[in-house]
Amino acid sequence: MKVKEVVAVVQSVVAGNHGRYAVAISNDIEGSITFSLRKDVWREKEDPEPGTYVVLLELRKKRKGWRAYKARFFGLENSLEKARETIDEKTF
Repeated sequence: MKVKEVVAVVQSVVAGNHGRYAVAISNDIEGSITFSLRKDVWREKEDPEPGTYVVLLELRKKRKGWRAYKARFFGLENSLEKARETIDEKTF
């Protein structure tokens, strides 16, 4: 089964040499996941804060961990989608 998206929790936001980025962890992936806060990666108007749930897509394994090339906030629509999937799985 191909993983399409990963839900993670932001641990920190860092100002790096190539711009600002966030570091997150997920129960689904071993190690940390980083993602840039550039507009082509981070799809939101506001930056995430530590403790914020995010949805990460297009993950690639790098030498120092994982990197997501698309990211957005985890919102109510995600919770509703997950609930529907659970109901569908139990029905069939």
